[in-house]
Amino acid sequence: MTELVPAPCEKCGHVEYTTHHYIIDALIRKIAKDRGEPLPKAGNFYGDRADAIMFEALVEMIASDTGRGFHNVDQGHPAYLTGARGDIGMGDGPDENSLFQVLQRFDRKYHEEICDLSTWQKFCRFAADHFSMGS
Repeated sequence: MTELVPAPCEKCGHVEYTTHHYIIDALIRKIAKDRGEPLPKAGNFYGDRADAIMFEALVEMIASDTGRGFHNVDQGHPAYLTGARGDIGMGDGPDENSLFQVLQRFDRKYHEEICDLSTWQKFCRFAADHFSMGS
């Protein structure tokens, strides 16, 4: 099973311990939404239910545009807009962002079958696509 370990931000020093609580919250919402039912088959993939639920909950957390798991809780930060274009900007990057690093710990099959966030550019593009100025 994938282990989720929050990490301190090396840039500004804050500890992203709250990310852990938001991940748990996202998992609870996902499980409640599914009413504990088995995950539907996607292609030829069933996968490990726990890992699939965790991965999908993290994807839904990003899509919800709360900013959780992003530097300064700012999903619209220029680092992610720059990353969506294929560049690594200042303020955050693939080596610093703990949410991106957690997603990389999941088996590639989850990226292929649920949502492909396997590269910094794809992660940033997904984040930017789900960012709204009103958040």
